[in-house]
Amino acid sequence: MTEKAKRILIGVGIMVAAVAALVVMTSMRKGPSRVADKPLPPLVEVQAVAPETVHFRVQSQGTVAPYARTNVVAEVKGKVVEMSGKLRTGGFFQKGEWLLTIDPGDYETGLAEAQAQLAVQQARLAEEEARAEQAAREWQLTGKPLSAAPALALRQPQIALAKANVAVAQAGVERARRQLERTRVQAPYDAWVESVQVYTGQFVPAGSTLATVFSARKAEVSLPVTEQDMPFIRLPGSSDAREIVVHFRNTSSSRSSVWEGRLVRVDARMDERNRVYRVIAELDDPYALKGEAKREPLRVGTFVQAEIEGIEMEQVYRIPRALVREGNRVLVRDQEGRLRARQLVLLHEDREWAYAASGFAPGDAVITSPLESWVEGMSLRTAGDGLSEGPVSASTDGTPVNEEVQP
Repeated sequence: MTEKAKRILIGVGIMVAAVAALVVMTSMRKGPSRVADKPLPPLVEVQAVAPETVHFRVQSQGTVAPYARTNVVAEVKGKVVEMSGKLRTGGFFQKGEWLLTIDPGDYETGLAEAQAQLAVQQARLAEEEARAEQAAREWQLTGKPLSAAPALALRQPQIALAKANVAVAQAGVERARRQLERTRVQAPYDAWVESVQVYTGQFVPAGSTLATVFSARKAEVSLPVTEQDMPFIRLPGSSDAREIVVHFRNTSSSRSSVWEGRLVRVDARMDERNRVYRVIAELDDPYALKGEAKREPLRVGTFVQAEIEGIEMEQVYRIPRALVREGNRVLVRDQEGRLRARQLVLLHEDREWAYAASGFAPGDAVITSPLESWVEGMSLRTAGDGLSEGPVSASTDGTPVNEEVQP
């Protein structure tokens, strides 16, 4: 073997020995210990629950309607000779304010005739009374008492007839005066004009509609209430004499005005089509005519949301409605820190809350944070428990561990 070949073999041997030594040293080095981390329970947010005294409020909705709507009718016939400039759709009149005039000529003549007829009958009565006095004096000349005189001799029937004729004539005057007054048509109450059916110069028969008006000082709203909600409302006429307050909101308005009304009666029938009851609420001064408060008017025809003050009940659980799951179940963290699905006995629900009579155990707290998956009895933790996640690495088999390096 040549000298050059020997040197090559020696070099290769040295390299092999060095690699082997490195492998042995690496295998003998003590690596960091890996301690398996116990998985932490899911972190949740909770809200304590306890029974309380609840004042129920029932939600409903309806359309504002006039308290009264009246067809103003002509009580006498004739030609319309004059109309108020406000007698147009949307016009406002106070009670007793003049609307229009029907030609009064014939009725003024009729009143004059009735007054003349009354004067005639009063004169005839005076004449008969004078004759009766004369007849009484003549009877006394006979020496007999007046009590023995027959009624006809004292002209008593004639006086009775004359008095009756005077009464008839007086009634005729009153009738003619009323007919004349009816030619001047007035507003029956504070009202808005809804429609007008006549114009100046038009002849109207008695009984024809001149205009339609509705009340301006008061409105009412018919509110549907389900059969389930009815027990939670204090109804008018109950032993509790307090006023049943109803708050109205116009959700379509840009202003957040609130109107206060009162529940006054309940419809005697159930709505056969929708299977709901109807309660009627009244609202004073919907058009803000008194000027006591600067708020927008609540016009007839406006759709409103209503909140009816209901009864008061003790020992009731109030839970956010969004937390109640199908089947009236709610997820809680019990006093041992475990998840439980409680079955509630619900009394009532509104837009925000669900009200339960029972279903919770002492120490329960409702879970308010979302849970993607859950198992009955699983452990839970909250931010107040003091548990936190440690630094996480991976073992050689991919299992998450907390890495602690041992010297």
